[in-house]
Amino acid sequence: MSLGAAKTAMGSSVVTPAEYSVFISPSILSVTSSNGGATSPFANSNIIGGVGPYTYLWVSDNPNVFVNTDTAENTKFVAGGFDNEVSATITLTVTDDGNASAETESTMTVTFLFGDQT
Repeated sequence: MSLGAAKTAMGSSVVTPAEYSVFISPSILSVTSSNGGATSPFANSNIIGGVGPYTYLWVSDNPNVFVNTDTAENTKFVAGGFDNEVSATITLTVTDDGNASAETESTMTVTFLFGDQT
């Protein structure tokens, strides 16, 4: 969970906190698949507070774990492999456009287990 930064309120020179929270559910995704490729279930963004509309940016720290739709509110992840484990930390950055572009982010872990792990 993270909180948005303080920003100037629209139509005013007063700085007000643009506090809002962003959560990703589930916070951990684990996918077991036969060898080859796999797609995860949806990861969902949950925002409490803030002023919409919101923009979204999902980023994987592993080039072998691809974000299906990186600017969507909810997305899936895709990876491939043979008898191995592929994992990544996913970062979701949400921009609260209605409140002077405050940003906040949240992270999750996604792991793909392919084929025989013994």
